Amino acid sequence: MPALSEVLRSADNGDEGPAVAADRFLSAAHPRYPGHWSHPPRAWVRRPDEAALAGELRIQLERAVADLPERQRTVLVLRDVEGWDAEEVCALLGLAAGNQRVLLHRARSRVRAALEPRRGGRMIDDDLPCNELVELVTEHLEGALSPAQHHRIVGHLAECEGCAAYLDQIRETRSMLAALPPEPVSRRLPADVLEVYRRWRAERVPRA
Repeated sequence: MPALSEVLRSADNGDEGPAVAADRFLSAAHPRYPGHWSHPPRAWVRRPDEAALAGELRIQLERAVADLPERQRTVLVLRDVEGWDAEEVCALLGLAAGNQRVLLHRARSRVRAALEPRRGGRMIDDDLPCNELVELVTEHLEGALSPAQHHRIVGHLAECEGCAAYLDQIRETRSMLAALPPEPVSRRLPADVLEVYRRWRAERVPRA
């Protein structure tokens, strides 16, 4: 049986490209706000509750997960639906920590985008373009940034409505994924990963 990392690498993974489509941002040649939002995210009005997750929103979430490239879907399901920690996922899939965070962030961003309305928003003046910040959100949430990077992001988030909404939506996406029932989503994992997951679950879940 090939290593799990080889199985995933051989898949048509579709992992390239930015976390947010480039046309959501102003160009690098913009005279005042290069790389900042042209179409910022709109803050979600309320937290999705358990009842909503049982209806249309749950269908949207499951469809968004199913549409992810295989490597992103595998990392997302293990981390956010099944509750594995980063070290377990890296060990299972043969991924470096940074690569695991990139795949997780790409996946969370795609699921978030499937639920997102759009609106205009206020621009800010600082030296951290929004299109760079959105690529660092999962690194920020995982505590993987340097103190200097963390300070820049916190300062930007305090002023930028679009990026603050984006961060909140990534957090909400993570929470909604954690509320999904694992079994239907987990069946979409590659067979090798699913077998390891079943053994892991059997060891962790006490018998009735």
